[in-house]
Amino acid sequence: MTNDHADEAAASKDKLLWRRNPDDAFSPSIHVTEHGAIGMNVGGLVIVMPVEKWHELANHQARMEILRLSEELRIADEALSPGKPLCSTPPPSSPKDGK
Repeated sequence: MTNDHADEAAASKDKLLWRRNPDDAFSPSIHVTEHGAIGMNVGGLVIVMPVEKWHELANHQARMEILRLSEELRIADEALSPGKPLCSTPPPSSPKDGK
């Protein structure tokens, strides 16, 4: 015996906030669970996390992008002016004054 009715009841407690195409149940969507977590469905893969975790993930991704761009700038500076960087600020992960 399956527990389909219990699964349907649990699913109905989620509140759909947004769906890219309201007429397509498989289009990307965002919902809030009965416990207040945020769920995102893209391509049938649903990821559910508390809002703090979504924020932490976005913050981490933004910091990684800043580090990547900083490294690209350092490489460009070295290529344009070998031995004399155009950028006076070292990348965030580099120690200042060799310390």
